[in-house]
Amino acid sequence: MGASAQIYWPRMQPAQLAQMPGFTNDCKAWADWLVAVVRDSAALDALRELGCEAVTTFLTRGVDESEVAWVSPGELFAAAQTLSQLVADADAATGYLIELYGGTRYDVADPGHALSVDLADIAKMALHAAKLGVENVTMEVNW
Repeated sequence: MGASAQIYWPRMQPAQLAQMPGFTNDCKAWADWLVAVVRDSAALDALRELGCEAVTTFLTRGVDESEVAWVSPGELFAAAQTLSQLVADADAATGYLIELYGGTRYDVADPGHALSVDLADIAKMALHAAKLGVENVTMEVNW
């Protein structure tokens, strides 16, 4: 089953979405990783300790927008960029997070690199939203 993932904010216009940077890789692995992370207290604790919990913000079908842990584009950018760099540097604190990502993809020689690329893409999306003056964002993920 495929997945779609993109940055989202209330009252987002189709033209804004069309100009939004996307994922370099297929976004399904990141979407599956996100689900694995939010269901795993050790992964959530690791993200909190790294100051990168903002990467867990998401909205999906059946979730009301009032239930979303909205973050500013700056918070999402900082968390995604920081975690991307830590993963790329093979920081020991990211080992379990990389392991979870590796469990979501088939035929990936370097899950750390793939996760780092996905996070860098999310940072680009957040930066674009900030340039548009958006106040709060989340990642919309659907399967």
